[in-house]
Amino acid sequence: MPFRQARVRGDQATQFICDRLEDSGLYVVQSRGHFGAVVIQNFDLVEEPKTFEVVMANIIGNERYNPIFGRNRSQDIYTVPVFYEDEVSKTARVKLINSGKTRDPEFLSDNSLKNYDIDTIKEMLQLRKIEKRVLKQTKRYLMFYREESEDIPEQIEVCTLGDVIADYTHVPEDQRNFAWQATRKLEDVKRVIPVREITADHASRFQSIPNTWPHLVWLTGAEKKPEPVVYPVDEETGQAGFGF
Repeated sequence: MPFRQARVRGDQATQFICDRLEDSGLYVVQSRGHFGAVVIQNFDLVEEPKTFEVVMANIIGNERYNPIFGRNRSQDIYTVPVFYEDEVSKTARVKLINSGKTRDPEFLSDNSLKNYDIDTIKEMLQLRKIEKRVLKQTKRYLMFYREESEDIPEQIEVCTLGDVIADYTHVPEDQRNFAWQATRKLEDVKRVIPVREITADHASRFQSIPNTWPHLVWLTGAEKKPEPVVYPVDEETGQAGFGF
């Protein structure tokens, strides 16, 4: 991803995430940049606040992610991996049909993906290395920041990545080798199944991801903190509140 684009998009993503967390009143943002953010629990609410690091995983990159995760675990910091949707530089959430290879969905629907309809094929993702690395930790979940478009509002989308089974029964018998399999699970190709969306109308909080590392968390919805009550000011006394 070009640096300037990564910086702009990363800033948008981390600002959006921090705004949603602060809307809950549960957290205080300690630092924020295009590559991530450090957030702690509100010390007015808990005696021993936990620390969380939001990591823009496709900006950090494949080689730097594991050391960051390992360092955080050793320091009792929770890691929150998020991907910025990037079809342009193809670093995350890249659709199979836009993955850089010749991917005609109608051709695929007649061949190895014959068991899926064209609309499903069009939504399949060709995973990048960093997506596969995070997916190996979370088992089946990824989080994506998505900019506002004609189709969706600005949001964090939490997704399940479903398996895709390729069917090779169309391969002629004389072209099958000793390792031939009629069907095979594709490791790099997954179906996107949205679990929840967090938009600007929502507050958010951190939550443990089921059946995975205890220091790996994701975002879920939360109640918005109450708006402060603003009392009218008495013009004569300059005092706010009710007169007696």
